[in-house]
Amino acid sequence: MKYFKNKFDISKKILYNIIRSDIILKKFEQERYIVKNLPPFTKEEFEMVREDMIKYFEERPKVKNFMLLSNELRYYTIFSRTTAITTAVGAADKVLTFLQNDSFLTKLGELKVLKRTGKDEIEIWIGETPFLLFDADSFFVEI
Repeated sequence: MKYFKNKFDISKKILYNIIRSDIILKKFEQERYIVKNLPPFTKEEFEMVREDMIKYFEERPKVKNFMLLSNELRYYTIFSRTTAITTAVGAADKVLTFLQNDSFLTKLGELKVLKRTGKDEIEIWIGETPFLLFDADSFFVEI
């Protein structure tokens, strides 16, 4: 009897994980549909996004490296503050310029979403593709 109980428990866990992953996938597809239908930022919205990004960099004065990551595309770019005098305004402007002008990213579409999703990351959607921008200092090992 114990064998069947364990087998049943395993089946329940598998079913739970399938249902859970299906819900997560549906949520992601809903987000993608919403983002797909969003218009590009207006000048006023872009200025608000810029201010939020400046605040993000101001809160991390000692962080030197940030990563822009898309798991979906297996894409990443690392932004490095090359000097101690790189201001939060300068860092935000350079990242935003990159997001709008990079030859690969522009093929994906326009910058549609830029919002803080947690304490340490910014969610960015370009076209229908999600990215995260986050602190990447822990990835580097000086030798």
